[in-house]
Amino acid sequence: MVRSAVALALGLVPAVASAQAPCQEIRFAPGASEGVVTGEVPADSSLCFTIEVGEGQHAEVSVEDLGPDVMIVTVPGVSEVQESIDWTTRAGIYEIRVMPLFRSRGYNAFRLRVAVSGG
Repeated sequence: MVRSAVALALGLVPAVASAQAPCQEIRFAPGASEGVVTGEVPADSSLCFTIEVGEGQHAEVSVEDLGPDVMIVTVPGVSEVQESIDWTTRAGIYEIRVMPLFRSRGYNAFRLRVAVSGG
């Protein structure tokens, strides 16, 4: 069984995840445009989050490692293997993957900042 812990802060509200959904949806609290997700990623895996955005918005995601391992973020179709990514959105749902850069042991703690503005 894979253990993963995710704490949400600064106005991010998780949607109820179904047992079949591989990604956890992130929704901002009313009036909020950014927030932080903290958690742990298994060494040989990644955590997946999604955000829904409108056309022409500015999105930014960045990951900070809270342990000895380097963490990276990937937004498929936008950019991969970065510490931070910013882009102008198309309307729809974007997947955000958080993972360690190199294979390691145990769990890797992280802090993911997500911000969406404009549009």
